[in-house]
Amino acid sequence: MIRFENVSKIYKGGVTALNDVSVDIAKGEFVFLVGPSGSGKSTFLKLLLRDELASSGRIVVAGRDIGRLGSWKVPQLRRNIGCVFQDYKLLPSKTVYENVAFALEVIGRPRHIINTQVPQILDLVGLTKKADNFTTELSGASSRGSRSPGPSSTVRSSCWPTSRRGTWIPRPRSGSCDSSTGSTAMEPRS
Repeated sequence: MIRFENVSKIYKGGVTALNDVSVDIAKGEFVFLVGPSGSGKSTFLKLLLRDELASSGRIVVAGRDIGRLGSWKVPQLRRNIGCVFQDYKLLPSKTVYENVAFALEVIGRPRHIINTQVPQILDLVGLTKKADNFTTELSGASSRGSRSPGPSSTVRSSCWPTSRRGTWIPRPRSGSCDSSTGSTAMEPRS
């Protein structure tokens, strides 16, 4: 499903972020990308999302060489790769329910699907009782850089499994979910 073939990324000034990286990630395989600061984790993800282009090598996602995709096809690629970003992408003027539903709305899901899936997702992450709260009313909403998990980080994390896409990329701070919520959210669903 994801293949990096001898991928290198060299930034201006000769800074090498990735050097000759090759990896195969099969469909359904669960992989952790770990390493110290500056080891190329974010660059790897930026290349996978086509935020950056590789200096050399080839990246294949779902059988498509993403380096050869026209820029107009990149949004389609990204709609099939879910990504939880490090910073909060919650809309403060929307409720918890509406924030989770928004992920489905943007990819064009019908209203009846949204109405079915959002309660399931909120139940999955233990936020059913907070569905009508605004994100600013949740503990942890104002502690953007906090490592301690709170309902806001759980809402943020609950946005990514909603569309049941083929590829999920939790960015580093999505690991801040408590072990129970994180394990539950990562369990395969039919």
